[in-house]
Amino acid sequence: MGLDMFLNSRTRRNDWTKEDYEALSYCLTNLKRNQKNSTETDTPGLEFHDDYERYCYGKTKEQIKELFEIAKRDNMIYLRGDPKIYAYYSLNNEEAYWRKANSIHNWFVQEVQNGDDNCGSYEITKNHIIKLLEVCNSATFIYKQCEKEFVSDLKKYNPESYEKYKFIVDKIKENSKKKWADEYKFSDEENKFYNNICDIRKTFFEELDETLPTTAGFFFGSTDYNFWWLKDVKYTIKVCKKLIDTFDWDNKVLFYHGSW
Repeated sequence: MGLDMFLNSRTRRNDWTKEDYEALSYCLTNLKRNQKNSTETDTPGLEFHDDYERYCYGKTKEQIKELFEIAKRDNMIYLRGDPKIYAYYSLNNEEAYWRKANSIHNWFVQEVQNGDDNCGSYEITKNHIIKLLEVCNSATFIYKQCEKEFVSDLKKYNPESYEKYKFIVDKIKENSKKKWADEYKFSDEENKFYNNICDIRKTFFEELDETLPTTAGFFFGSTDYNFWWLKDVKYTIKVCKKLIDTFDWDNKVLFYHGSW
């Protein structure tokens, strides 16, 4: 439940339609589930469910089998998931994944989807990725300047609150590297203090509302410009750099899908 975000890629075929891709995707087999001690990956196959005609745009089994043979021959099929738990075959290869990074999602919605947040899949060009990288770099710089100004004022005018704030922020960073059971558990008093200080802190970060704004939605996560926001932006920078340098734009298609 909540906002899940994907950058997926698939082999570019000018002789295939969107319906070809989706029809074959629906009929690719899943692997055995919950085989925790198994190391078998099997091989991709076809599985025609009773309702396959409803989702396959009127294509016959013979047509889907023909698409499948082409996809196997040209190495278009990817293994997704964990074969020891649950895995499946797909024509889509995952290039990046975010969880509740609502600023990044909002950027795709506004810049690629014409403001229509409809959980659809949209093709992403290299120019999109270059622009997103520029925005994230600018947002990171602005964030650091805003945080520096906020911390400086807090330390100067309220040293006691500064020490509390610093302690909590340090613990949040430490927790991000630990398993849930090993995390530091904040007290009700600490949570109340942090929420109150964040309300004050927001006024220092208004410039980001014009650069890479957060957005609210159905289980979209926090709308604060905080450690987790910055972590998502830094991850996005890493993803963009890798795609710009290594993605095969001539032979593959990149597309974004946000699900909530």
